[in-house]
Amino acid sequence: YDDWKKAGVKNFGTYEYLYQLGSNRIAPACYPHEIARRLRAWRNDYGMKTFWEESFAASSVFDGGRQYVIDELLWNLDADVDELMDDYCRSLYGPAARAMRRFFDVAEEAFLDNPERRTFFTEFSNPIQFNGYTFARIAAMDEALAEAARVAPRDSRESRRIELVTRMWGLARLFADNWTCARTLK
Repeated sequence: YDDWKKAGVKNFGTYEYLYQLGSNRIAPACYPHEIARRLRAWRNDYGMKTFWEESFAASSVFDGGRQYVIDELLWNLDADVDELMDDYCRSLYGPAARAMRRFFDVAEEAFLDNPERRTFFTEFSNPIQFNGYTFARIAAMDEALAEAARVAPRDSRESRRIELVTRMWGLARLFADNWTCARTLK
């Protein structure tokens, strides 16, 4: 971006690869604060006027909150990300919103705590997508889902949504746990 700006470009846009579960990505790609930070920086530093996204949404079970935030920010780039995530969790998970928000917050911590990430695309089909996971984060995500399941009304839409996230996390968790074990052994 700096080189394009130095060359005199005045109308910037960006194209990002924001893949989701099922598109060669297994770990949750929930990073609403990071995408907001980047969108705002591109606007402020380069005058970004357009944003394109390549996203193969085989399942938005982990990444729907991130996408909701992006969609809302494209209407109002100064919107509060925490309010948007709270709205997303309340809308989908009702009384389990706080626990689900905790799940997504820990997933975002893991996403951000990856020193090998240079771009959003870096993790496509790459096991480094699990670099930010620790045994403590995995346990915190498990606990958040267990609490969400306890507080959601039985046989409700909210409980079915939580069950879906829990099932998908079961697969991602195996990979995250394996990667964390391998790193610990090294």
